[in-house]
Amino acid sequence: MAAVLILCVKLKLCKLGVAIFELVDKRTYICTQISYLVLMLKQLSIQNYLLVDNLSVEFMEGMTTVTGESGAGKSILLDALDLLLGARAKRDEILHGDSKIELVAEFDIGRSPDAITILVQDEFTDFETPECIIRRVINPEGRSRAFINNIPVTQQFLRSIGDFLVDIQGQDDFRRITSRKVQLQILDEYTNSGPLRAKVAELYDDWQKTLKELEDAIALKANQIDRVELLGYQIQELLELSMADGELDSLEDERKILENSASISETLSILEVELNKIDIVRSKTKELKELPSVNKDLVSGRETLATALDLIDDAQNDLRSYAATVKEDPARLSEIETRLGKIFEMARKHRVQPEELSNKQKQIEKEIGEIDQNEDRLNILESEVDEREKQFQIAGKKLSQKRREAAPDFCSEVNSHFASLGLDRGAIEISFEDRESAEGLEQLELLARTVEKFDFAPLRKIASGGEMTRVNLAIQAVAAKNSHLPCLILDEADVGVGGTISDSIGRLLRNLSETTQVLCVTHAPQVAAIGQQHFKVVRENEKTNLLNLEGEDRVKELARMLAGSEVTPETTDFAKNLLAQAMD
Repeated sequence: MAAVLILCVKLKLCKLGVAIFELVDKRTYICTQISYLVLMLKQLSIQNYLLVDNLSVEFMEGMTTVTGESGAGKSILLDALDLLLGARAKRDEILHGDSKIELVAEFDIGRSPDAITILVQDEFTDFETPECIIRRVINPEGRSRAFINNIPVTQQFLRSIGDFLVDIQGQDDFRRITSRKVQLQILDEYTNSGPLRAKVAELYDDWQKTLKELEDAIALKANQIDRVELLGYQIQELLELSMADGELDSLEDERKILENSASISETLSILEVELNKIDIVRSKTKELKELPSVNKDLVSGRETLATALDLIDDAQNDLRSYAATVKEDPARLSEIETRLGKIFEMARKHRVQPEELSNKQKQIEKEIGEIDQNEDRLNILESEVDEREKQFQIAGKKLSQKRREAAPDFCSEVNSHFASLGLDRGAIEISFEDRESAEGLEQLELLARTVEKFDFAPLRKIASGGEMTRVNLAIQAVAAKNSHLPCLILDEADVGVGGTISDSIGRLLRNLSETTQVLCVTHAPQVAAIGQQHFKVVRENEKTNLLNLEGEDRVKELARMLAGSEVTPETTDFAKNLLAQAMD
């Protein structure tokens, strides 16, 4: 099998012994198949659903067929799986009025990179031992709870993960293959463009993120036009004010002195007079020095008095010097008042304390600097946007070329299956429409026709459910070569055909089952004989059960399908021949 992409976050080895994840780049890993294994539904358990009391079924790899008489309940398996994977519950589907429905399915997801990625990212499982057990419980009122590996999930999440696990196709249910996204993925996998597709998605994501940053920067610039003008005016005012550090305290001190200069001068004069009155103290202190006593108290007292007088002399000298500076100066006082008025007015305008004006100026300068940086960043972002768009366009054109070159071959391979499927005039073609996205430079749509006189139309608009089933089978057969398809479950894919065409459908399904598990509800013995596993749905006492047929039991069921109610030796021999031919 060819390599397929898986988006994950770190290098891991799948311990199932079948897949290894190899680093391609920082976001892209390749899962390389090294032994046979497909994503498969391993087990399904049903309790209290419609005509089923309690049923548990184990499925094999490859192709499983389900047969049974009309009305036995063959579609219950499909309906139960659909309900398990997020379909809306209907109250009339409850078997007993006070019983709850419980549905459980176990999937082997070792070969489904998409499912593993989602479940690992959301921490439902891990790379070493990936597992997926889905359980849904529905009470009689229709309220339901759902779990993946015993972790509660929403109904919406069930539906999203279900698209990677199971593709249920009834007569009118082809949701997956009609999705343009799935169609584009199938074509990319057909061309082995997985790594390039991932690279395109990464480049587109980088381009869009950078473009969003540029748009935000442009919007910010537009919002900053008035702001820049205001900040420029404010910073000019502050620069003109030119307030120095510590200037406010200095001015207020000087103003206080000027305002009180007369009072200060008077106080200093009085002090000078009073200090001069201590001359008698000086005289008596000299006399004490001349006393011959060595009494310690006298010595200490004399020394203290001498020190005090020296200090008084120093104080007088300092005060005289200070007194010489204290003068009344109305002009200087007015100048200071004017300067302080400007400072206080500026502080009121900026709603800060006067002493915080310096910090305010720094804040404005910083904001202006950031705006200037945004302008520089705009230029850088514009360049980065252009470069990243260019890189996306280069990779996108490579991917687009591969798609458009491969489209005719893909359609030709699909069309080659139509004749054997009873669609002699059937054909598909691919329509491209230019549209840039993470998927590249275009989107596509598969168009089909089943009658030559009709125009090609989107798959979802093909009228006949039976024809749609066969068209889809042909697409799946080609896609399965390189794609990682979910488990394919078909409800009467052979409706409206028989004989050789039924055999062709059966063999196509058998080939498909080599890379994709196939479960097929069928009325055609040619299809039923080809399955590796064969279940028969039986209805007894208004209850539905499932029998795993082998050997003679399988021959009898095929003979019943061939002959109807009356089985003859001829039909039994024909049934044996069908089984023998199926082994060829």
